[in-house]
Amino acid sequence: MGRQQRYDRTETVEKAMNLFWRGGYSGTSMRDLEEGLDMRPGSIYANFGNKEQLYKESMDLYADKSFTAFQSHIEKADSFMEGLELFIKQLLFTYETPCSCMLAKTLADINPDSAALREKASQMIGDFEDTLVSELEKAKASEEINRNCDVRSLARYIQVQIIGLRSYAEMQKSVITVNELLDDALQAIRKKAGSKN
Repeated sequence: MGRQQRYDRTETVEKAMNLFWRGGYSGTSMRDLEEGLDMRPGSIYANFGNKEQLYKESMDLYADKSFTAFQSHIEKADSFMEGLELFIKQLLFTYETPCSCMLAKTLADINPDSAALREKASQMIGDFEDTLVSELEKAKASEEINRNCDVRSLARYIQVQIIGLRSYAEMQKSVITVNELLDDALQAIRKKAGSKN
């Protein structure tokens, strides 16, 4: 019988995710991880392989949480646009976590030598784009948006708006200012979609 783990893996990865999310991959040292996870270097390497593998698991958890939150808001809302607005507000005004997108931050932070992490971040952003496309197709079928709308183009536009808003909010501008920018972004999205809501 193997030795019982003295830690909860998901809880540990979540702590690592928050450390990486705040500091970035290159800005988070092994000492930061040791202190933040309350683990010795040997335990980190034994359980996760290396820093890059731990970062990959952190990215997986981040993406899973983001996708789950998005789907939850869309399912509970009366329309796609209402669900999208609620989802973006959660991203912008949940103060216990960093505001900027961890995946976009990864692309900006990772050096060319870490091609695997850049590729993984790009793939995850692409996966979310596909999820947006799927939901927009439903909105088109229900005539919430114009039937001639190019949903792939709109999905990309939505992602650009979300990443921009999150990056701006990360600079700790006033809530009033961020809300005004969000209203402008949603209005632009509705116009591009030909939305009836």
